[in-house]
Amino acid sequence: MGKAMKILLSSIFSLPSTGGLWTYVTQLKKSLEAAGHSVDIFARHPNLHSFYLFNDSGTRVSFNIPKGKLGLALNKDFEKSKEVDPQILKMETLRTVHKEAIEKAGLEQYDLIHAQDILSASAMAGKKPIKTPLILTVHGCYTTEQQIAGRIGKKESPAWNYSARLEHAGISGSDFTIFPSKYMKEMYVREFSIRDKNLEIIPNGMDIQGFIKSMGKKPKPQPPDPDGKKVIACVARLTKIKGHSCLFKALKKLKEDRTDWVCWLIGDGDLKRNLKKRMKRLGLEKHIIFLGKRSDVPALLKLADICVLPSLQENCPYSIMEAQVAGRCVIASKVGGIPEMVGNGRTGYLFEKGSSRALYKQIKKLLDHEPVRMGIAREAKGWGRHQWSMERVVKQTLDVYKKGIAKKRKRKP
Repeated sequence: MGKAMKILLSSIFSLPSTGGLWTYVTQLKKSLEAAGHSVDIFARHPNLHSFYLFNDSGTRVSFNIPKGKLGLALNKDFEKSKEVDPQILKMETLRTVHKEAIEKAGLEQYDLIHAQDILSASAMAGKKPIKTPLILTVHGCYTTEQQIAGRIGKKESPAWNYSARLEHAGISGSDFTIFPSKYMKEMYVREFSIRDKNLEIIPNGMDIQGFIKSMGKKPKPQPPDPDGKKVIACVARLTKIKGHSCLFKALKKLKEDRTDWVCWLIGDGDLKRNLKKRMKRLGLEKHIIFLGKRSDVPALLKLADICVLPSLQENCPYSIMEAQVAGRCVIASKVGGIPEMVGNGRTGYLFEKGSSRALYKQIKKLLDHEPVRMGIAREAKGWGRHQWSMERVVKQTLDVYKKGIAKKRKRKP
């Protein structure tokens, strides 16, 4: 798109991290740099005590903010309400720290800022130079995720209103907003009174050739030998929103029919202890294996027969993209942007979220009928390797950058 740019990718959340956000950021950074651009990352440090900047040379500059200097700008709903959740107060504190760290990051050096969440976008909008375009990618709905986690009450509660205002501020403060799914865009327009203007849909992408190459490597550490049993893989953080409870119920029912299978849980999270207790309570110790956070997912998927994602909410999950590129049959809940990714009965199977019986039936069907499983896996592989190209994502994203720059030029006096 003409001259090389210096771009800042920003997030209020800690990076590196487990999950799709870090995958998106690293792959976008790598692709933009391959196109000749310079890319820095500004995010919360994994130690959770500061924000830091990754620059081109690998140097990391930290911005430590003493907690004693924080001035919490809580809105009036909180001052008058008894429903204030500690998690919301924690997020408001984090937003304040984020804003103070931004002031030290030297935003004037960047040609464009690309925020990766609504909280970072709203903060950047108030701190960046007016001439600098701000692009936002919405990877998930913060408000509904907080609701599912039990941290925000029902719609129109003070905490919900607070969160909804953050959603609106992040998008209205950005020049263009990218949604990885049609579902997510329509939901924001409907739920948060967002104008359907300057909103773009760009499904996620991945380094397909790099993933295929990694499939040829051996997993390290090596998972327990399935000993001829079928492998059901679930690549997801161990959090409530990923729906492991539904999966466990389905597996308990499956165990009553057949025992020639194991389920690998690939990922980590704050529900690990509770899920292990549930596994024992359901008598599934010999069938469920917690593999934890892994960097060798491609090699693990090569050993899997079926991939399952029982989430309660999703946008455009990498776990489905990766399973399809790996040529594995996917069973996923019919939520969010997943129906845009999986052709039911053609490239995978969909079930109503929370329906453990429907999930059980679909897993059993694929285990009982290998020709069906293999046929769907072939279709998924063809679709995935065509659809999830990172080259497509970069081209479309650069087109949005170009629009953002043109929009700023029009506003010049």
